[in-house]
Amino acid sequence: MNGHSASDGEFVKQLAEITEANLQNEQFGVSELAREMGMSRSNLHVKVKSVAKISASRFIRQLRLKKALELLIQSPLSASEVAYKVGFGSVTYFNKCFHDYYGFPPGEAGKRNLTESGSPNNLNQKENPGLGKKRIRTNFIISILFVVILIPVLFIVFNIGSAKQNNLENTIAIMPLKDFSQVKDNLHIVYRLEDQIINKLYGIENLKVVPHSAVELYRESRKSNREIAKELFVSFILQGNVTIIGNKMAINLELIEAENETLLGTYSYIMNIDDPENIFNTQERIALRVAEELKIPLTPAEKQQIVRLPSENAAALYKFNQAQAYINIEEQLKAKELLEEAIRLDSAFVDAFAGLGYIYIEFLSHASNMYLADSYLDSGLMMVEKALSFNAKHQQANNLKYKYFLEKGMSEEAREMEPMFDGMIKNYQYYQTRFGHYHLLENYYLTIDAFYKYRELKPKDQLTPLYMLYNIRECFGYTGFPDQAKKYVQEYLDQTKDSVRYICYMAWEEHKTENFQGALNLMLKGLQLDSTFRSFLIGTTIYYVYLNDYGKAYEYSKKVEKLEKELNGSVYPFTRQILGCIYLKNGKQAEAEYHLKEAKKYYMEVVEMNTALSRKTFDFFVLSGIYAALGDKENALKYLEMLKEMEVIRGEYVLDLKNWPPFDNIREYPEFKDILKDAEAKYQREHERVKKLLIREGIIES
Repeated sequence: MNGHSASDGEFVKQLAEITEANLQNEQFGVSELAREMGMSRSNLHVKVKSVAKISASRFIRQLRLKKALELLIQSPLSASEVAYKVGFGSVTYFNKCFHDYYGFPPGEAGKRNLTESGSPNNLNQKENPGLGKKRIRTNFIISILFVVILIPVLFIVFNIGSAKQNNLENTIAIMPLKDFSQVKDNLHIVYRLEDQIINKLYGIENLKVVPHSAVELYRESRKSNREIAKELFVSFILQGNVTIIGNKMAINLELIEAENETLLGTYSYIMNIDDPENIFNTQERIALRVAEELKIPLTPAEKQQIVRLPSENAAALYKFNQAQAYINIEEQLKAKELLEEAIRLDSAFVDAFAGLGYIYIEFLSHASNMYLADSYLDSGLMMVEKALSFNAKHQQANNLKYKYFLEKGMSEEAREMEPMFDGMIKNYQYYQTRFGHYHLLENYYLTIDAFYKYRELKPKDQLTPLYMLYNIRECFGYTGFPDQAKKYVQEYLDQTKDSVRYICYMAWEEHKTENFQGALNLMLKGLQLDSTFRSFLIGTTIYYVYLNDYGKAYEYSKKVEKLEKELNGSVYPFTRQILGCIYLKNGKQAEAEYHLKEAKKYYMEVVEMNTALSRKTFDFFVLSGIYAALGDKENALKYLEMLKEMEVIRGEYVLDLKNWPPFDNIREYPEFKDILKDAEAKYQREHERVKKLLIREGIIES
């Protein structure tokens, strides 16, 4: 039994029919769906959440993605064409959503044995419900209910008496609040309350607080306080519930010393959710009570930070709260408008500037046009810097500034901000976050170290995320430990049962050991499973190049070129530089120069952008190979010289310096030999660092 009635099924069917009829309309969203259903926006969110267990916005997006998969499998349309056909205005955002949902990029959809439903691996992610409507106020009923709500609740106390707080480190997790409201159309207010309590407590130097994103994972958890505290490395837990009736919210909280389940205090508040100032005053009172209960002395500056309103302008506060609600339901453009209005009302509204920075850096920077994306990043930094000019310790603004530096490839600037992580609680989620940071910074030693610490501390019932398995495989491959890389390729296969990716990843690991024949054999094995799968075709083509079999390379390059035109409408820039090399070796000068010059144009633009992705993928290295193939020694060496600016060099780039045919034209020059010597030394240095780490962890013997 699933607990839903036949009418629920009809409701979902009607939702799907209306959404599918509007899939090509990029502007069709929750408001439009609510109008078509004859419901208020808030009631639609509540109903969809109840029946489908996801938000209305996610319901629409998932239908778009399912239709996209169907089109990719059954039609000759390219991924970009499909994106627009199912209502995605940005191909980049479509690619991200598709990969997050199905676990593979759109370009591979037609080459897999899938139904339209696919095999999504991220369906457990929650979304916040939408904006609430005005409620009918029945004061008499509300008064009676609040009397009942505020009657002291009986709690089970496992250890009577006060906690020995002086023996416990001041670490706390603010757990997701249980919503006991009969009509759950204001969960965005609950989320915002949790977030702001955490933000208030963050300003206390002698108290460490778990981030909101970390505790959100426990919203539906059945684990005990002791178990959660052990996983999050905290001594105290603040938990409770809320009930919203009309425009009033009743809040009941309990502060617990987690180890012994000792109750330290209970607090009850009534808050007017239509009054932004009342909301912030309640958050202030809660934060002060927690600090008092934990006997944490507050400096005047800390107390000022807690009691300060984000803005003295009531209208600006109202706009800001509305914007947060829209952010929760992923309507970023509407949120952006409201934040801009808030700033017009209060030109020193720190949180509003930080909120705009968040929208620019976390969302708008995913634009498909790389110049527009870069411009959005810079706009985000401007907003963040404005916020920091008013409050240099603003946590969200500092986090966004760090993210900006990572995205822009500004490693030195990012490292200068590293001390801000020192005060964080070092639980498994901390190391998961730092794993991502270090990987983007290309510090493979620290990435691997963070991975091992994450694995040691993570709950036993939690699988390692697939992106971490993919990235740790890369790290071991880059630093010369193929056996360790293959170990995590196997774990990836165990989780996903994806034999296609397994073959590709194993071939890449053979590549990194210069076993080109072994890599080729795996790619050919893959082609026996699917003769039109792009990764197998491009891989087979590349390994014939490494093996100097240019006749076979040419044969497969034609298949790659044909397939990419079918999938994408044109040949990918990375593929063009490979085709150029092959055509040159086969005496097809005109075709070679065409592909090489087109590839050069693209990579010149990318290198000039100097983003983290550009540096991480060593686009300047590809560009140097293109110039070498074209016989332009000066520019080939110019871009290879950029390797000397890198602190760490991947093993595969040393391999290519020695083996990639286009470099034959410049391999004997003294400048090239000097670059190779420097690259080998940097690679070896990182290899030795990682080796010591593996010995320390008992993974390999000394």
